[in-house]
Amino acid sequence: AVIMTITLVDNDKSDEGCSVDYESRERLAEFIFQARKRLNLSQRAYGRLIGVSATAVQDWEKLSAIPETENLRSIA
Repeated sequence: AVIMTITLVDNDKSDEGCSVDYESRERLAEFIFQARKRLNLSQRAYGRLIGVSATAVQDWEKLSAIPETENLRSIA
């Protein structure tokens, strides 16, 4: 089992809530990339496997976005 810690940063902006710090985002992006490569899947195939679009996977790996909470379990 792999355990990953993600650090939340309080933006002190009531409408935005908390975000994930950059180092945690980098670790998560690398984890997603390595998991996908271990399975020998394209971004499209990996997205289908976990129920998201290829664009979502691409954005996660490029640090353009982070997965929604409900997708984290599928990624793990």
